[in-house]
Amino acid sequence: MSRNQPPDGQLSFSILADLTPRGDGTYILKPRPVDSDLDTWLSVRDAGRMMANMSPQTVRALVESGHLISRRPSKRKTQISLKSIRAHMEKTGSDPAFWDKKKT
Repeated sequence: MSRNQPPDGQLSFSILADLTPRGDGTYILKPRPVDSDLDTWLSVRDAGRMMANMSPQTVRALVESGHLISRRPSKRKTQISLKSIRAHMEKTGSDPAFWDKKKT
């Protein structure tokens, strides 16, 4: 077993920087500041991709209903906590059909 791999086989990653396209085929590498709680914050689009390709509207609805933790670093930008995404996926079993199941 590799020393860099967690013992339980779960994937662990941290995002240290963002690549921003400049339009001329080059990119700018923007480092992300480390928060005090050591949580990674994702854009609404990235959060949706991580949760079985949910639409941004669905992700925003989950934020408004209190299922996901978010912050607003600016007026037009919303970021979603990676920890809350993982907790939500664990609760729902990472199953998109979870929301379609009828209660019996």
